[in-house]
Amino acid sequence: MHKITILHLITGLGQGGAETMLYRLLSNMDNNRFENIVISMTDKGVFAEKIEHLGIPVYCLNMKRNLSSIVAIWRYHRLLKKHHPDIVQAWMYHANAFAMMARFFLSKHQVIFNIRRSLDNKTNLKWLTRCALKFNAWLSPWAVAVIYNSQWSQMQHQQTGFCADNAVYIPNGFDLNVFKPSEVIYKKFRVKHHLNECSKIVGMIARFHSDKNHQGFVEVAKRIADSANSESVFFVLAGKGCHINNQPLLEWIKNAHLEDRFILLGSVESIQVLPAFDVYLSTSWVEGFPNVIGEAMACGVPCVATDVGDTKMIVSTHGYTVAAGQYDELAQQVIFLLKEAGSAQENRRQSVTDRYDLSKTVAYYEQLYVKVKK
Repeated sequence: MHKITILHLITGLGQGGAETMLYRLLSNMDNNRFENIVISMTDKGVFAEKIEHLGIPVYCLNMKRNLSSIVAIWRYHRLLKKHHPDIVQAWMYHANAFAMMARFFLSKHQVIFNIRRSLDNKTNLKWLTRCALKFNAWLSPWAVAVIYNSQWSQMQHQQTGFCADNAVYIPNGFDLNVFKPSEVIYKKFRVKHHLNECSKIVGMIARFHSDKNHQGFVEVAKRIADSANSESVFFVLAGKGCHINNQPLLEWIKNAHLEDRFILLGSVESIQVLPAFDVYLSTSWVEGFPNVIGEAMACGVPCVATDVGDTKMIVSTHGYTVAAGQYDELAQQVIFLLKEAGSAQENRRQSVTDRYDLSKTVAYYEQLYVKVKK
């Protein structure tokens, strides 16, 4: 049986939602039917070694930030000739544009776009990303498919000029064997950080970026800390940049007089800390399909989040969504859930199981690849 060869082209392999989904997809695809190759336009990041351990080759074009390297284009052309992919699956704007231009000038393979963000705060996009967005819209009719992981994002991009005829919605998926409640992690986290076993934890896992609104998280934390009977509530921030050397973050915490109530973890695997949370709080200004919300729910953790991207659809009736920037209401909902901590845990997990099991997501991708190859 002839395998379908898929070349995955991605901007980079650092810690992020698209990179995580790519790794999960590669880890679960049928190796008897599909052969995968990965090319990072920049460097190897944190995921290259993990992908290579799957037996999948990873190449790096080592392009600079301006994405204008002639040498990188030559490298890419050689890799196309070496592997002869049936499909190039591009991930995110810059890779989408690069893959399609290569199709025009270098090789006539099929190209699939993958859109991984919403446009809720489009004015904050870097100028190069804004250019790539417009260029993607112009190129989108030539893509054999444009995958969106968020229905909200799909609507926004089509309003921006993306072709609607080739749109495909494939939500992110979660490995329910990995993301699950853990009493061991819950207790060990409190012991490690010298907290009372009755302490309540409100946390967020997100890279330090304006889109994620860590300052807003501190604002909500202050309101929670100022409420009655909040002495045992502590706040955890994890993700790239959320560490003790981040001066702006430390300043916000200091101004809120919460130095003794915050734990900053930096980059961690989400499964190492999510089961320790009593409430997951997201204060983001922008999201597409926020992985960590689904991961938290799979771990049985109730969520309070801003109503951006597909967050409301993911949370459904098993938590609360609030308009972005409404810190008083976010705090009120967190306080309410802290009083209910531990209840309805199985219902939250079942909601993710029913709608976002990773096996279903992988099947959607595989079905699309087979359809495109035919």
